[in-house]
Amino acid sequence: MVIGGATVVGMPPKKSPSLQNYPQCDNEIKALVKDIWGEGEMPITVGKRMVGKGQIIWGQDLIKNQDNLYPDYDCTASILSDMNIPEDFTSNGALRYTHRTVAEYDIYFVSNRSGKKIQTDCIFRVDNKIPELWDAVTGEIRDLKSFSTKDGQTIVPMQFDIDQSFFVVFRKKGEPSSGKSNFSSFTTVLTLDKPWSVSFDPSKGGAEKVVFDKLTDWSTNENDSIKFYSGTGVYRQTFDMKNISDKQYYLHLGEVNVIAKVWLNKKEIGTVWTYPWQLNISDYIKLGENQLEIEVINPWVNRLIGDKVLSDGGVQKHYTSTTYQPYNKESPLLKSGLLGPVRILEVVEKSN
Repeated sequence: MVIGGATVVGMPPKKSPSLQNYPQCDNEIKALVKDIWGEGEMPITVGKRMVGKGQIIWGQDLIKNQDNLYPDYDCTASILSDMNIPEDFTSNGALRYTHRTVAEYDIYFVSNRSGKKIQTDCIFRVDNKIPELWDAVTGEIRDLKSFSTKDGQTIVPMQFDIDQSFFVVFRKKGEPSSGKSNFSSFTTVLTLDKPWSVSFDPSKGGAEKVVFDKLTDWSTNENDSIKFYSGTGVYRQTFDMKNISDKQYYLHLGEVNVIAKVWLNKKEIGTVWTYPWQLNISDYIKLGENQLEIEVINPWVNRLIGDKVLSDGGVQKHYTSTTYQPYNKESPLLKSGLLGPVRILEVVEKSN
């Protein structure tokens, strides 16, 4: 490959990865290393050696701060820059990505791991194609119509919620556009801050029916049947929409621990399990009185801990049974339930 024109970045192998023809195979590797990497000392920084039509790039800087088998990212980026090859993906935000090419497609997976919302320009090493956003959570596929190109790269303004990720797919020919935003903007038209009727399953040790004046974490409740509860909790509230426009409406749940299914006016809307914790309710909301029901489910960790706490305190009944108990009465409880705030959002500016 190198003789044919390939550029290889890396250190010379020390022995064959195979036992075939051992020990002669190791002698063959040593001979090849001598021909390709040469007999000189390793370069102090990064050095180049021409071999046939190709080249070898190696040196001590490649093994400094390396990530497993790979050189430090800045070192790799510098090598590509010297070859007039831009980075495959860059952004001003703390985003991570992978890139796969399939036939005529370029598929990027871009993920926000920063723990905060990010709004940034994402720069992809792709040209003359329209970027599409594929949302694996909602199944939505749409063009990102606002983008520009420069020096063989495509610049796409994007925004990510906490832990949000998208596939960005390039498969259709197209010209740059500077239209409206690639993402919708919202305004809050109603905050559901009235008391909630909440019911739990008594067969799993829960309080049958209580009223939450405000949304709080189950694990901080003074009532043990809520504090240690694991299972399904159903929140109910009726709210009044005094005005309805022709714009789209979304229900935003705020914070959920850990998954929620939503009904509005006795019709199932959908399930949310991650950011941005919102559902399109445009086809279900109505003028006047609306009945909202939110079913929230948490893991069984708190019930395992609760059984340990209550049994040690003299309460004999256990609601769980397991062959291995990784928790004790000192183990921290997990946040649980609907924490909100729950809001009705109206789309101010719709994405392209």
